[in-house]
Amino acid sequence: MNIMGTIRRPSVELASRIVGATLLVGALLAPTQLVAQVSSDDVDSIRMGRFDYGKMWTFEYAPMEYFSETYGFDANAAWFERARLSVLRIPGCSASFVSPNGLVITNHHCVRSRVSAVSQDGEGLLDNGFFAKNLVDERPIPGYFADQLISVNDVSDEVLAALDGAVEGGEAATLEAVSARITERLLAAHPVGTDSVWVQIVPLYNGGRYSAYVFRRFTDVRLVAAAEFNMGFFGGDPDNFTYPRYALDFAFLRVYGDDGEPFQTAHYLKLGEGVSSGDPVFIIGNPGQTNRLQTVAQLEYQRDVQVTGLIQLLDSRHTAMGEFRTEDPETAERLDMRNSMFSLSKSLKASLGRIDALGDPTIIARKA
Repeated sequence: MNIMGTIRRPSVELASRIVGATLLVGALLAPTQLVAQVSSDDVDSIRMGRFDYGKMWTFEYAPMEYFSETYGFDANAAWFERARLSVLRIPGCSASFVSPNGLVITNHHCVRSRVSAVSQDGEGLLDNGFFAKNLVDERPIPGYFADQLISVNDVSDEVLAALDGAVEGGEAATLEAVSARITERLLAAHPVGTDSVWVQIVPLYNGGRYSAYVFRRFTDVRLVAAAEFNMGFFGGDPDNFTYPRYALDFAFLRVYGDDGEPFQTAHYLKLGEGVSSGDPVFIIGNPGQTNRLQTVAQLEYQRDVQVTGLIQLLDSRHTAMGEFRTEDPETAERLDMRNSMFSLSKSLKASLGRIDALGDPTIIARKA
């Protein structure tokens, strides 16, 4: 979702991807003029433009007038509801309902460790792939869940008023207390069952605004299909974060209701007729956070200290695990170390890309 591109009407009405904590709406639309490679002499001439920090918005702060004025797209409340309820948050990733019978699509890499977890002795489903021919063959995933965002509530006034009245040094306790009151009130307003609804109080803009997200949690999620490893991760680490990419990086799950039957939903993503150049495409997903509003000093700290240190940590861990796998491959496989190394490799490559971006003088110049 952090990657902006140029495409038109989506082959899926709304696409869903990526990781995280807060549900965002991002628009991949006809491109604004991109900043080209410039010499150091040109940096002083760079000026910020509207949305240069990216076209990513939360549902409650989506610029609907901008959508209409710039792209001729009028998003009404029904559209936002369908988008919000069609998309799910699963551990570490996003997913989407793609049928009325609880079928869910996500990325292959998002369920790699789960494929290993449901493999029985001698099956090796991660290497060989899995496909359930009927419902009874679908594999329950232990300890797994999928969250559906059923309500978004602006609680800024209530939270900020409480914090304004907090005693010095008591802000954290005050925030915890007001969050508990809000949570209790919202849970009472959504009596789906104490185990299936939960509330997340989300600070936005460094605490300038607060939202309360109410999620319905599904705890009966089953594996339906996942390609064999060499297809799901075709191209390996060299192709990761590289586009275009040729891999079957998708998997299917199914959400079941409290009655043990496939969950029936009226909100799901349907196949469209394809795309044409210039049509707006919206990607609904769950990035963990965005740092697009950070100051120059914060970006320089990331570049010189934080991300550099993270790269060293990830590299040392990856090297140590690789040596362990070489010395004791059977134990490493039993400990699912291959998937752990995959996660480290992915984070390492992403962090190296961040360092490259933070070293670009145009990035700092656009912030200054």
